[in-house]
Order: sequence, then C-alpha cells, then structure tokens
Amino acid sequence: MTQLKEAGSTTLSSKDVAILTASIANQKKAEDITIFKIGELTFVADYFVVCSGSNERQIKAIADEIKKEMKKQGVNILGMEGNTDLKWVLIDLGDVVIHIFDKTTRSFYDFDLLWGDAPKLPCEFEEITDEDDEMTLS
Repeated sequence: MTQLKEAGSTTLSSKDVAILTASIANQKKAEDITIFKIGELTFVADYFVVCSGSNERQIKAIADEIKKEMKKQGVNILGMEGNTDLKWVLIDLGDVVIHIFDKTTRSFYDFDLLWGDAPKLPCEFEEITDEDDEMTLS
C-alpha cells in the first residue's frame, strides 16, 4: 500500500484516498457509490471507486471536483480518460482508480458483477448541508 502525501505533511493511505474520493462523489450527488477493495484480486490497484452520474454535466462535475480536491491534497493524478464523451470517466490515482459512469454504460460493463468477489468498504455518508465546510463519512 502506497502512502500518499497530503498538504501539511500528513499522509493519506490508499484506503483514505478511496473514502475521500467517494465522499467527494457523494457531495456532487453521485449515485450507487461502491468502493471495491481489489488489491487481493489484482495488481492493478488497491481500490476501485465506482459511481454513476445521471447526465454528462453531473459526470463532468464529479470528475472535476475529484481532480481538484486530489490536487489540493497533493495526490498525483496519473491519468484521466473519457472526459470527452462522458459515458465513462476514469481517474487513475495509482493505488486508487475512480470510475464514473452514466447509468447505461455502468449497466453494460456491470462492474458490480465483474468485481463482485472483492470486499466492499461501507459507503454511508452523513448528510451534507450548505453550512458544512467538511465532507464527513459516518
């Protein structure tokens, strides 16, 4: 597991990054957020964060916010794909890969079935209000 650098010299583990990106997606009203712990099944990454957006505008907003927040946290973005057609946006953070789908594409590729053997981290988010400055995970 790679330790990722956060501004202020605190480190974020790949699990912390997965939870943070899921929380950011939740803040942008992503649906069906799932965090798959895939590290024991493949060498590709430690975690996949999978979520859906209801339209292209929302998918772009989710991706842009994750990218912006990861840069703020000092997490390197190794690659980003799918930003032009916005059916499936992939953000590669190394040990964490985020997949943002439209509903039709997510259904077609069925990551939930494909990675169904992987353990999942719970995604129970606290309600975020306009007064809240922080994203929190319950």
